[in-house]
Amino acid sequence: MSEDPIVIGETMEPISLPRLQARPIATMSLEAQERHERMERTHRDD
Repeated sequence: MSEDPIVIGETMEPISLPRLQARPIATMSLEAQERHERMERTHRDD
């Protein structure tokens, strides 16, 4: 029985295979990317 490979991103969280297929250059899991974007929105200089 083969398992999908686990790719660990820069946040040390696994990146799902569907995410990598949709965005091969992803370095963060979807959840980590969403957290990162929320932090950017709340800390940006307007």
